[in-house]
Amino acid sequence: MMEHNNEPRVNRSELSQSELLKQAQHALAEHAVADKSASAKQSILVKTLTLMVRVISKVWYVITRTVAWLNYLLSSRNPVLYGIKIGAIWLAYVPDSQYPGELTFCARRLGKNSAWIGALGLAVYIAITAAYFYGTQFEELVYTTGKQEIVAGEQYQFTGCTSLPCSTQADNGKYYKVESSHFLPALYYPEEDVYANIPQQDGACLVKGYGFYFRSLRSLYKYFQWYQKAFDVSCRPYTEAEKQLAIGSGEIQKVKA
Repeated sequence: MMEHNNEPRVNRSELSQSELLKQAQHALAEHAVADKSASAKQSILVKTLTLMVRVISKVWYVITRTVAWLNYLLSSRNPVLYGIKIGAIWLAYVPDSQYPGELTFCARRLGKNSAWIGALGLAVYIAITAAYFYGTQFEELVYTTGKQEIVAGEQYQFTGCTSLPCSTQADNGKYYKVESSHFLPALYYPEEDVYANIPQQDGACLVKGYGFYFRSLRSLYKYFQWYQKAFDVSCRPYTEAEKQLAIGSGEIQKVKA
């Protein structure tokens, strides 16, 4: 007795159409990926070219502006250059007696004008130095905590506090400089006349000096080493008992003469 196969028969035409559809979809997907890759490459190329154009334009702008600025700087339109020219003419030139309207160099005029300009400049410098020295003088009692030689025979440094307890990191800690000077007899030989009087530590010193100092800017002073300068120091040893007393009161006793 023959058995009947109930499974449905597959139509070959339908199968071939399905395969063709899948192949077409696959081909379209590959084409889309290729188009996307090409588009990305074109986008990168366009961005690179745009960036290069911008960089070149900026460099060209800087070059042209620099050339224009130099051209102006060296031209007669520059008021600074024009003023220098007028000053040089006034300093060393006189009208030419043989050629009207022309100028000629005169060594005598140059020497005379240079001499009085130098004297005027020196007088102004001395006046400013004296005003700074006398206008910023100070006198304070300091508990010294150390000293250091910076340049032998010319520059020294010492530290101290205006009250106790003492720390150069605290608000009462200060730095001082001792420098040689041709204006002050006491600073002709600062090592002997000032620096030698300062004990290495544990000394109560009456310091006389000059220079601006703002406690709120102490970190800035320390960074740039804008220390006040001392020109006279009178010291004595500071005993342990005096230190304990000063720590309790916060004040350093005056130096006995």
